Amino acid sequence: MELGRFELEVISDGTFRLDGGAMFGTIPKPLWEKIAPADDRNRILLGLNILLVRTPSENILIETGLGSYYDEKFAYLYDVDQRTTDLHHGLKALGLQRADIAKVILTHLHFDHCGGNLAWTWEPVAANGQLSLTEPAAELAEGVEVFPTSGHTTNHKSVLVRSEGKTACFLGDLVPTPSHLKTNYVMGYDLYPRDTMRNKEKVLKRAVEEDWVLVFPHGPKVTTGRLNQDLELIPV
Repeated sequence: MELGRFELEVISDGTFRLDGGAMFGTIPKPLWEKIAPADDRNRILLGLNILLVRTPSENILIETGLGSYYDEKFAYLYDVDQRTTDLHHGLKALGLQRADIAKVILTHLHFDHCGGNLAWTWEPVAANGQLSLTEPAAELAEGVEVFPTSGHTTNHKSVLVRSEGKTACFLGDLVPTPSHLKTNYVMGYDLYPRDTMRNKEKVLKRAVEEDWVLVFPHGPKVTTGRLNQDLELIPV
């Protein structure tokens, strides 16, 4: 996907499943199951989506997915499926390897967002002096910035990518899937659900006003889209 002078690629690290009730918090199952069908163990399918930002000067990864640092019990419990794709093969298909990645940005440090850090050694990242904590709001590269979207965790961040008047937003677990666009569709995993709802409303309002491309970290099928005035998602 072209975004001004940048190229954006969503790379899949596979899929996994989490409990549907936990993923939708207080929303009754008869409602959420219409948009996210559960399996016989009440788990819903989730993507492990990583965003690659290719600028004229460097390659940036937003998140590293689940990685491969898990055992058979973990794979069974979460129904991990990396048989056809993962981060390594996704990069390889684009003609890249780990040495080509200049920066890695993490929205937060849960296993399904940063697990790839354990599977790889990130010598180029450390060598470039890019292994560090950030301020709540910070520009990490030209046209790439993080901003605070607390709720899921205390210091959760989302990522804005801007080029030539166009904007994309990697939402992180502020809005993990397109099924979580409604304000009250908040995960039971969120530490501060009221903050999630407040920040979600503000971010999605800006997304409509400024015509952002939204990137969802756990969309199992639809991973990117724009919102119309009725907050309906138009996949892109």
